[in-house]
Amino acid sequence: MRLLILGAGGHAQVVADAALSAGPWTTVDALDDDAGAEHGCINSIVGTLADVSSMGSTYDGIALGFGDSVLRRKAIEAVMAAGMQAATIIHPTAIVARHTTIGPGTVVLAGAVVNTGTTVGPACVLNTRSSVDHHCSINALAHVAPGATLGGRVSVGEAAWIGMGAVIRDGTAICAQATIGAGAVVVNDVDTPGTWIGVPATLLRQAQP
Repeated sequence: MRLLILGAGGHAQVVADAALSAGPWTTVDALDDDAGAEHGCINSIVGTLADVSSMGSTYDGIALGFGDSVLRRKAIEAVMAAGMQAATIIHPTAIVARHTTIGPGTVVLAGAVVNTGTTVGPACVLNTRSSVDHHCSINALAHVAPGATLGGRVSVGEAAWIGMGAVIRDGTAICAQATIGAGAVVVNDVDTPGTWIGVPATLLRQAQP
């Protein structure tokens, strides 16, 4: 089966490898505005991102290959506008418990763990070796970076970013559009969009409206 991935950069190549490893995909082509991009295990760049509406229906599925939430939002909106649904990609080494919900367009990459009772919205990224414990709620477009750890019953808002190696304490909430820096430790609710760093995490810079 043939998969079309939006984007051909580093993250897209990781997603493409996950798709090929998991199956049923046997070939992955990409749409990218840089026709000369290095594309690794992606078979070929067959057009630009504007071609999704005309080319998407000729493939068996479409995946999102952007780590950045702004680009991922544009990509899934283009897929939906074309009357299609983005594929969910789960690497075969990821552990996804029963009684979880994984939304369309979400990717769960190598070594990630998603425990029971968790709900993951559309177009999210659970990146390499991330750990999401029981009964968490990960809202649309959120990105949990490599090695990040979420305790039980954590809520992550829309388009939030949990940085590499960050630790989020059980029962805490991360608001929409928040960025948790690499290695930060969140012990209280994050209620202001912006960049949070340190141990314990504090607000470094508030997001611009």
